[in-house]
Amino acid sequence: MASGESLAMWSAAAGIPPTTGYATLDVRNEHVVLDFDKDTNESAYFAGVLPRNYEGGDLVFRVEFMTSTTSGNGVVWAATLERHQPGVDDFDANNFGTTVTGSANESTTSGVASVATLTISAAQAGTPEPGESFRLKLIRDASGAFVGGDNCLSDAELISIELREA
Repeated sequence: MASGESLAMWSAAAGIPPTTGYATLDVRNEHVVLDFDKDTNESAYFAGVLPRNYEGGDLVFRVEFMTSTTSGNGVVWAATLERHQPGVDDFDANNFGTTVTGSANESTTSGVASVATLTISAAQAGTPEPGESFRLKLIRDASGAFVGGDNCLSDAELISIELREA
């Protein structure tokens, strides 16, 4: 597989809510989005299977989102990956790896998407293998739990996530 090729993609509708503190489904001009609150850390899970052409490299998540503010203060995202090794990992227990962060300023035009890039090294993800299932947890760091929080004054509306191999 060539570096930078897509391994998986999710729309906002594929988001799986955790028990508490979850992003909420919404619609913006007939586009499904996940709203991540401006004041509280909210999250969503995205499930997938690493394709057979994955070569063990670092994982790059491209997070596409919009906001209704146009001040350009920045949205901070945090992500962590849970590897599901057959015969080893217990699905009844959370086993997420290292949390990484990435940010992007919101567009200066309401309704125009921005993209934040987050890279999880293969080691931080537990060294996943091709064909293994996994779960991505995406969090908006509104409260500063990870890197000081963001300064965007509105919800961050997730459009999609693309997973690439670095």
